[in-house]
Amino acid sequence: MTEETAAETSAAEPLAAGTAAAAEAPGRSVLHEVRLFAAAAAALGTDLTTAPGATVAEVLDALCERADDDGARVIRRSSVLVDAVACRDHAAPLPVGARLDVLPPFAGG
Repeated sequence: MTEETAAETSAAEPLAAGTAAAAEAPGRSVLHEVRLFAAAAAALGTDLTTAPGATVAEVLDALCERADDDGARVIRRSSVLVDAVACRDHAAPLPVGARLDVLPPFAGG
């Protein structure tokens, strides 16, 4: 096997979710556990799911693709916790195996 063939073979092999290599490889994303609350859960019909993405924005995009227009609007307006810590920078890379909580705006006080 030539070096070129070996490189093509390794590049074509999928990376396993949850590995450090999966997070470091450009253009690759892993599945993350996502807990949804209130209207966000109603939008997707579940309170627990998985979604792919290397960033919070990519995970939210994947969730919005599964929802109708109203549901996508709720998801986009939601606050997000990454491993129980508020995340305002949706472009930041996600750690491998991160759990996201999607919290829609709540009324009342």
